[in-house]
Amino acid sequence: MSLLFSNPEFIRNARIQLRSRRLLAGGVISAVASITTWESVMHADIDFRFFGLRGAGAVFALCLGAQICIALIGGGICCLLSVQREKELNTFDYQRVTRLTSFELAIGKLFGAPIATYVGVLFLMPVALIAAAKGHIPALLVLEVYVLMLIGCVTYHAFALMISVLLGRSGTVLAILFFLAIVLLSAQRNLYIRWRIQSLSPFYVMDLLNGYAYRMMDRVGFPIWPDGFFDKHVAHWIVFSLIHVSLTTWFLIAVRRNLKRDPSIYEVYSPLQAFLFSLYLSVLMLGFFPWSTIFVRGTVQFVDVITAATPNSIEQSLLEAAVLLFGALGLTLLRSRERARQRVRELGERAAGWLAAIWPTPYLVAAVAALSGAVILLIGKYRDAGSEWNLHLALYEAVFLCVWLSRDTLYLQWMGVRRGKRTLVAAVLYLTIFYVSLGVLFGSLNLFNQPRGAAYTALLLPMPVFGMEPSLWSQAPRLWIGALFFQAASALIFAGLQRHRLQEFLGRPPARAAG
Repeated sequence: MSLLFSNPEFIRNARIQLRSRRLLAGGVISAVASITTWESVMHADIDFRFFGLRGAGAVFALCLGAQICIALIGGGICCLLSVQREKELNTFDYQRVTRLTSFELAIGKLFGAPIATYVGVLFLMPVALIAAAKGHIPALLVLEVYVLMLIGCVTYHAFALMISVLLGRSGTVLAILFFLAIVLLSAQRNLYIRWRIQSLSPFYVMDLLNGYAYRMMDRVGFPIWPDGFFDKHVAHWIVFSLIHVSLTTWFLIAVRRNLKRDPSIYEVYSPLQAFLFSLYLSVLMLGFFPWSTIFVRGTVQFVDVITAATPNSIEQSLLEAAVLLFGALGLTLLRSRERARQRVRELGERAAGWLAAIWPTPYLVAAVAALSGAVILLIGKYRDAGSEWNLHLALYEAVFLCVWLSRDTLYLQWMGVRRGKRTLVAAVLYLTIFYVSLGVLFGSLNLFNQPRGAAYTALLLPMPVFGMEPSLWSQAPRLWIGALFFQAASALIFAGLQRHRLQEFLGRPPARAAG
């Protein structure tokens, strides 16, 4: 605690935001809102309920919901603007030369930037605690909801601070909209249906209140089931706390790494850190997967049906989920033109050879291999595969995923080291147009539903591979293997183009370098 309250950056933010007039205004507004809410709910003509609670309990639930919104959304936006505002005011360079370490700056900004929202939460505490006491809500439940709320909000604040550090001098509005989208998406219960884990949003504490209210009425509300980590029951408050603390640590690592660096050579993580972070997320994805009770929802003749998943469908669904994970890993490992030029100046030929030209595929290959191997071992352990399991098809899909991601990442890396403005943004835009256009074209030609046609589409698109049944593979195995080799050849072409650019940084063309 002494590290926080004696932190100059924290003190600076507190002095700026907690001025007497602001505190007085916030206190008056909170008092008026508290009194109005209490009188409106306690003297309502109807039986008002909020998350299953009524009377004083409903007042507590309303105050808690308002406190979550203030701390989560308001505090997140404050963190999102903390570094961005300094960049716009051209005062960011002063922080880069301060005597404070990057970690001290990060801690000061993490808890200092949203301090006004924390004070707003405290202003609502008196009426919330009085309502909890009047509503006979257990003290341990009140303590639990506030502790989990605080832990969850700090994680979102750390994420917003990381975005603020990595963001340029523009794009603030888009960053705020992106943060709000993440907040809303993570609060959706449907996001967690396919996993044996409950919500990780701070709004989860409202479900705790709802469950308590329905238990008091001997009714069934939102069930509070234990989470399942590799089919072992774990209390959700433990999972919630550990995941949020670990994610906060990962986000602070990125903030600390880049807070004092020149913006032209920002790297979210070092290659090893990014690789370990992807493995950490892979363990979470595999650990909370319902291995023993997995079912699949589908439609047969316009009727929803639920059937037991086959080992092949489990493997394909996990690899599809891994696309987003490893795609983010590839984007994280991309080097900017300035970073690549700096490496060439420091390392010479070693930073412009073929090993540098295939960057960042080594880490992608290792990550995909680790996940694919784990999936195959876990399916063998938890599912009775038998004749339904096609190991060769599973290996093919894993290799195809690896080669396809490598091809697209090498394309993005090659575009990133080219001369021009926003080349990486343009590359992502071109890639999106490429996939959407071909998807519409092949879909209109009904190629995805034809055995040979689907194999030909795999030359350019990966989608047919992840939905492929063993029967589809057996009808045209050579075409599918040919599609894999075509993807690999495309990846090598982009690697050669990237090497050509790196050789230009040496001041000579590749042919002379080879000689």
